[in-house]
Amino acid sequence: MQIENQIIKQLFQYGKKEKAYHLAGKISRFFLLFFILWLSVSLADSALYFSKITRWGLFLLNIPIVLFLIFKLIINPFREWNSLKQNSDLSSIAIDIGKKNPAIADRLVNIYQLSQKKSSQIIDAAIDQWSSEIEADPFINKLSIKDNLPSIKLIIPVFISALILMSFQWANLANSTLRLLNPTNNYLKIPPYSFNVFPGNKDVLYKQPLEIKVGYQGPQAKNVELFIFYDGNENQQRKMILEKRKDHYVARLKEITSPFSYTFSAIPLRGNDLEGSINSETYQIGVLVPPLVKELSVKTTPPAYSKTEPFLNDTNDGNISCLAGSGLQFKITSNKVLKNAFITFNDTDTLHLQTKGKLATTEFSVKKNGKYKISLVDVEGLVNSNPITYTISLLPDNAPYVDIVEPGEDIEAQLEDIMGFKVDASDDYGLSNVYLNYRYIKKGNSTDSLWHRFKLKDFRANKTQLEIHDYFDFNTMYVGYDDELEYFAVALDNNSVNGYSKSVSPVYRVRFPSINELFEEFAGREEEKVDELETMAEESEELRQKLDEINRELKRSEELDWDLKKQIENSLDEQKSAQEKIEKIQQELQEMIEKLDKNSLMNPEIMEKYSQLQNLFQEIATPELLEAMKKLEQAMEKSNQKDVQKALENFKQNQEAFQANLERTLELFKQVQLEQQMDQLVQQAERLADNQQKMSEAMKEPDSLSDENREQLKTDQNQQNELLSSLERNLENMLKKDQLNKFQEARENLEKANNEIGDQKLKEQLAQLKQDLKNQQMEQAGNQSQKLQKSFQQMQQDLNQAMQSLKRQNKQNVQKKMAAATQKMLKLSHEQEKIQRATKNASQINEDLKQMARKQAHLQENLGKLLSDIIQLSKETFFINPELSKNMANAYSNMQRSLDDLSERRNAQAAGDQQRAMTALNRGLGSMQKSMQQMSGSQSGTGFEQFMEQLQQMAGQQGGLNNETLNFMEGEGNQGQMSMKQQAGSKRLAAQQKAIQQAMQEMAEKMGNRSDMLGRLNEMGEQMDEIVQDMLANNVNRKTIDRQQQILSRMLDAQKSVREREFSKKRKAEQAKKYFAKDPGKIKDSENLTLKQLQDALKKAMSEGYHSDYQKLIEAYFKELSAQQGKN
Repeated sequence: MQIENQIIKQLFQYGKKEKAYHLAGKISRFFLLFFILWLSVSLADSALYFSKITRWGLFLLNIPIVLFLIFKLIINPFREWNSLKQNSDLSSIAIDIGKKNPAIADRLVNIYQLSQKKSSQIIDAAIDQWSSEIEADPFINKLSIKDNLPSIKLIIPVFISALILMSFQWANLANSTLRLLNPTNNYLKIPPYSFNVFPGNKDVLYKQPLEIKVGYQGPQAKNVELFIFYDGNENQQRKMILEKRKDHYVARLKEITSPFSYTFSAIPLRGNDLEGSINSETYQIGVLVPPLVKELSVKTTPPAYSKTEPFLNDTNDGNISCLAGSGLQFKITSNKVLKNAFITFNDTDTLHLQTKGKLATTEFSVKKNGKYKISLVDVEGLVNSNPITYTISLLPDNAPYVDIVEPGEDIEAQLEDIMGFKVDASDDYGLSNVYLNYRYIKKGNSTDSLWHRFKLKDFRANKTQLEIHDYFDFNTMYVGYDDELEYFAVALDNNSVNGYSKSVSPVYRVRFPSINELFEEFAGREEEKVDELETMAEESEELRQKLDEINRELKRSEELDWDLKKQIENSLDEQKSAQEKIEKIQQELQEMIEKLDKNSLMNPEIMEKYSQLQNLFQEIATPELLEAMKKLEQAMEKSNQKDVQKALENFKQNQEAFQANLERTLELFKQVQLEQQMDQLVQQAERLADNQQKMSEAMKEPDSLSDENREQLKTDQNQQNELLSSLERNLENMLKKDQLNKFQEARENLEKANNEIGDQKLKEQLAQLKQDLKNQQMEQAGNQSQKLQKSFQQMQQDLNQAMQSLKRQNKQNVQKKMAAATQKMLKLSHEQEKIQRATKNASQINEDLKQMARKQAHLQENLGKLLSDIIQLSKETFFINPELSKNMANAYSNMQRSLDDLSERRNAQAAGDQQRAMTALNRGLGSMQKSMQQMSGSQSGTGFEQFMEQLQQMAGQQGGLNNETLNFMEGEGNQGQMSMKQQAGSKRLAAQQKAIQQAMQEMAEKMGNRSDMLGRLNEMGEQMDEIVQDMLANNVNRKTIDRQQQILSRMLDAQKSVREREFSKKRKAEQAKKYFAKDPGKIKDSENLTLKQLQDALKKAMSEGYHSDYQKLIEAYFKELSAQQGKN
């Protein structure tokens, strides 16, 4: 029984397996048939593009076929497989097995059938026998699925054909399938088309541009569009219209920063139903990120000489501006790990950098301008594209600046001068040296080609700006008269990298003109100015006569015709021209005076006279004249004859005043010229004597003389010859002057000096001295020099006497004329007083008024003569105050008015005019008396000496007052509340200061209120007033003392020079000398230290370079202070 069941089970398993294999084979056949059906129908549609009705027919036809195939090949085999159970009739299966296995034959079916019957021994024995036979043949293992599958010969051709068709026609097959499955829809037939895309799928570098080209073939299109999709998201798309070229379309993308996909779509020209249907496949663009300079840091270390601190450029700023020789430190941070990095200079030289991870560094020194790029290579071999080009710009290390700003021009100097100079030098980073080069240009010789270096004592190295003060001491230099000294400044910067840059200043010259040359030049130009003034005086007289004629014609004419108008205009032009000439002469004269004064050849007294002449030049054209000319021009424009006539009268009167002022200035100019030329003779003689004395002293020790000293003696002796010849010529010219005839004593002294030159044979003696020096006979030369020295000193004395006698006689002449004028003024005033009394009491009905009129007319005539005398006298002296002339003119006009009143019998008015005329005469008399008093204290008729004497006296008074004030403040001053005695002392000092202030104001009035002449007297007056107020308020303090010292200093400066001048440029430094000091012993305890302070102050004042006259005044002042201190 067990065997039976086992065989039945095997039959069932065999049947089940056979049915499954059969089902699998049917399913495979179904899909094969379905695939063949789909492929054939799709190919047909792709080829024939079935219409909607055809597609419906095919759809309806293919559905039953497919359903039949499903039922026949899938459902029925499945049902057979599923319906087979173990209790089912398995005989058919056993028969089938027997057929397939001849060895089994009918045994298996017999066993199965017997097993279905009732069991018996015979049946069981048969079953056992057959079962043993069947077990030897495992029929179940002989089943194979291959027997149920379609033949491989069918499958392979179908598969290969399908694969070929699908590879070439997949899109069409897919579209056909879509159309076949949707027969209800209308589908257009898309014509064949193609897109030829470049670059297609590609990887590009980050931020690199990309050009996409597409060639299109198919239905005519009006445009082709590019669709770009980022991150694979069709919603993030970008649409671009392509640029049409000849046979393709182009799109340019500037920078690619992220990957994207793209496709093309053709827009058909006709048939809008095709729009959106003509599309290319989708392509991919990948992005390769190259290494980039994420952060760039450049540190610049300037060269040491610049003394500039290191500095960092702004982050990522690779443009470098620095000095040559600067060190650069580069630090570069990349976005990727670096394999290599290098800097390319000017596209040629390459510098490799050290790399570590994302960092690259290097250091180098800059020598020249250029450009560079930074190249980075990452580990993938990618290189940064289009690196930035940076520039290296060397900052200019400018050449230094240097100039000699003082004197800053070619100048003339004397051999004994010390010329201070100021050198300005600067450099942007510092100066390594500044010095002067100089060379001599000797008279009569070629230029000395050897330049000498002059080291500047105040030079400080490595300064960026210097102002150096130094001086040339010509006493120690090998120069003589008519020689020249060329010099210039040199400056070197501190650029040790490229070499020191050098700059030089312009070359300046110092010329050493001889005294003769300076004096002769001045005399010649002075004569020219005198001639010009004389010509102008003549032209002014002609203009006056011309104006008289025009005035007469204007009175005769009924109207202002063109001819008269033209004559007036020409007269105005002539007057303007004359005024311009006056200004030019004044300017040129000032330049001449400054040149002499610059060379210390102008006597202070003569200088003041020239200064007064300059004021007279300014006063020639009065403001009234300018106003009269302006009014005449305005009247001419209106062409009103009466206004023109009135304006012309006014202009005529002022022109006459102009002429008078011009003539006075001319005569005074001649007088000052005479004194200046006389002073020139004195100075030349003095220079001869001084020079010869120096030579005599030098020859006392001939053995100590060097060769250079001996040569200098010869040069000096030649200059003495020239100076003596010049003096002789000037003496002869002076003796020819007609002006000298008025000064007989001075002429005699001049003739005596002139005769000494010939009588003593001074030229021959100089020639002999020259020969002795040439022959090195120093003893004979020394004796000869001393003899000449005495002769020159005698000549100097004679000329000094001539000068003094000229001044004295001139003073006497002026005083005599002033006294005569004073007597006339007294007489006129007395007579005017008598006429005034008589006029006041005269009767109007008789002949008394006529008699008074005759007397008044006679008196006016005498006053007119006196006026002429005063005008003539004003041409001889500066003492005639302008107020005197105004008072006399006022008296004259009042006399004229009184005459007019007398003619009309208005005796009361006439008496009043006469009273005013008498008052004007008395005022004029007062002015004349003051002038006489001033002259009586002066040495000459000009008055400058009297000014100097008064100022010297005031300075002494101020110095004494200063000392008293200082003692008062230290002893009794503001020590709390002042007692009555102290207050009285303070008021006494205030009274003394007020007296000095009033004396100064009176002196200013006498000198024409010339504040410039007294060193800003207005400011001194204000300071004195403040001092007086302090003293009256019992408030004497340190400020009071300081003000008093400033006043004294101004007084001393006023005596030093009338004109403003820059003392710092003209003060001379004395060459250091050796002195033998004597020990004074220990200072006694009882000595007051104030004496030492006064001595120090005296030394300082004496070293300030004042004239000898002023030094005497300063010395006297300090002696007085010392004496008063000793008494205390």
